[in-house]
Amino acid sequence: MEKDLNELKSIWASGKKAVAATTPADEIIARAEAKKKNVLFSHYGNIAILTLVMIVVGVTFYYIFPWNTALSTWGVHLMVGGLALRIAIEIFSTAKSMRINITDPAVKANEDAIRFYEFRKKVHGPVTVTIVAIYMIGFLLFSPELANNVPLRYVIGLDVMFVVIAFVLARVISKGLRQELNDLNTLIHLRNGLGRD
Repeated sequence: MEKDLNELKSIWASGKKAVAATTPADEIIARAEAKKKNVLFSHYGNIAILTLVMIVVGVTFYYIFPWNTALSTWGVHLMVGGLALRIAIEIFSTAKSMRINITDPAVKANEDAIRFYEFRKKVHGPVTVTIVAIYMIGFLLFSPELANNVPLRYVIGLDVMFVVIAFVLARVISKGLRQELNDLNTLIHLRNGLGRD
C-alpha cells in the first residue's frame, strides 16, 4: 500500500511539473496573434507593391508612351489586368485571413486556418502561374512596338530586366509557397492531434 501511495505521489509530482512546464494560453494566443499580424502585413505589402507596379505600368504605357497599335494595347491591357487580378486575390486573401479567429475553439480555428492555407496553396500554384503567363504574354505583345519606338539597347535592357525580375519573383513565390505548405502541414498535424481526421 505504501508503495502504491509513493507511486501515485510520484506520478502526481511529474504531472504537476509537466503542467507547469507548458506554455500559458495567453502566451500562445499572443504568439498566434503576432503571426497573424505578420501574415496580414505580408498581404498589405504584396498589395502595395503590386498596386505600385500596376500604376507605373499603366501610367507609362497609357499616358507617357500611348502607342496605338492593337497588339501593344492588348499587351498593356493584359499586363495591367493580370496585376489587377492579383491585387484582387491578395485583398480577398487578406479578408479571408482576418476572419480567422484564433480564440475560437481549437478545432474550429484550426479548420479555418487549414481552409485559408489550402486557398493560398491554390493561389501560389496554378493561379499565380496563370497570372504570370498573362503578364508575360502582355509584355511580349507590347514588345514589337516598343522595339520600333525605342533604341534597341533599351529594349534588350528591358528584356534582360524582365527575365531577372521573373527569376526573382519565381524564387519569392516558391519560398512563400514552401512556408505556407509547412504551415498547412503543421495545422493538419495539429488537427489530427485534436482527434479530427
